[in-house]
Amino acid sequence: MIWSNFFMTSIVVAGTAVLWRSLLNNSAWLRNAVKNILPGKIAKAVTCGLCFTYWLALFAVIISDPLRGWVPPWRFAMAVELESLLSFMTSWMAIGFGAVALRFVYVVIQESVNYFTHTLNASHGKTHEH
Repeated sequence: MIWSNFFMTSIVVAGTAVLWRSLLNNSAWLRNAVKNILPGKIAKAVTCGLCFTYWLALFAVIISDPLRGWVPPWRFAMAVELESLLSFMTSWMAIGFGAVALRFVYVVIQESVNYFTHTLNASHGKTHEH
């Protein structure tokens, strides 16, 4: 059950990050609105793919506990509060890394399809009708 939670949460975060990337790439209005309305560091965090994916992962871990409080086995006893914090941080980094890896795969597929559809067809004299 924990693996399905991990994969589903990572897929949702990665899919949302790819959707946001596509919206930013295809909408000059949205891109300009983000840069002009949000303060500099926040705008950077929202437009940077890696940063945005990790922030989405943080949001996902805050609203749900996808790894159900999992922590690695410790060699020594620790306070419950510290263990909860480490569980939260482990969940955030694990979901974030999984989502970044999936996001990378999504983007590679998108760029490959774009290349094959537009560049290779154009070099062979084929046109792509929308």
